[in-house]
Amino acid sequence: MSIEDIFMSIPAEVRLPSTGVEITKITIGKEIKIPGVNEKACFLATLPQIPADDKGKKLLIEKDPVKGNPVEEQVVLVKAVIELLVELRENVINEVEQFFHSFSRKKLAALQMEDFSDKVEQVLTWAGTDSTIIALQRKRYILLVYREMLFRKVLENRRKHFVPGKGYSAVDLKILNKLSSFHRLTLEELKTETLAHRLVWKQPCCSGIFEGETRD
Repeated sequence: MSIEDIFMSIPAEVRLPSTGVEITKITIGKEIKIPGVNEKACFLATLPQIPADDKGKKLLIEKDPVKGNPVEEQVVLVKAVIELLVELRENVINEVEQFFHSFSRKKLAALQMEDFSDKVEQVLTWAGTDSTIIALQRKRYILLVYREMLFRKVLENRRKHFVPGKGYSAVDLKILNKLSSFHRLTLEELKTETLAHRLVWKQPCCSGIFEGETRD
């Protein structure tokens, strides 16, 4: 039986489903609204459903989560800043060294310039000598003294503000331990340079290392 035959077999008094409701008129260029359905309902239907028994048991998103490795990140940052400052001091020494290794009468005027003269005086002060030649020979010693001082100041500041049992004290303690290890390595290198130049360590800090104490 064809569709037409089926349609014709329906009694005239039987109303089709579509005849009992108002037909929605569609106009081109305007939005289509379906009764009982809206955009919010469609969006909510796409969200994951949480069983009623599990609601309120735990946070969906952890507040201020700690990502990465905060200890390593802090240590790397401190070391990077220290090495940058050491590099700036090394640049001053290199400038003075380059000048004296290629000294000529034409550069005599540059030596008399206040800015460059101050740089020479700085290098002499850092090396603890009045001889430019000796000062340049102590280049590595100068940089190690500066690096040790920077590490020491950072450690002193962190220890001053360290409060056990509060906030991120466990993280701060690990940072202190790592920075202390790097400080100790710098001191051992400085001890080698100090002995090589027959100098005396006059700082009260870590004097035990320079008096013969060895690292475990």
